[in-house]
Amino acid sequence: MKTTELLAAGEEELTSQLKEMKLKELEKHSQKLLNLLGGGKAHDKVLNELIKWMPEQDVDTKAMYPQMQKKIQDMLTGDEGPTAYQKGIIEKLSVIQMLIIAKEYADILEQDV
Repeated sequence: MKTTELLAAGEEELTSQLKEMKLKELEKHSQKLLNLLGGGKAHDKVLNELIKWMPEQDVDTKAMYPQMQKKIQDMLTGDEGPTAYQKGIIEKLSVIQMLIIAKEYADILEQDV
């Protein structure tokens, strides 16, 4: 799946596609989405910030998703806030970041992946 297809995919298709992706592919999509947001080569920086931030958060996945979106939004868009275009990218990026962390750092979420 190409990153442009990922952006256009509906929730059901996106979920099934992302679950099947390997870690390297998720990281590649993450970097491309960050590039679209003007984040340059910020994948490692954003991921590290999220990993530091997560232990302070509620581990309930449903509650964490909007919190993570807000954290990413604050890191990348600053005081202006996101445009409608950026919001869609941030939504997809948040899902991908959660999957990367879950796959690579399952102990942070205190669950097996």
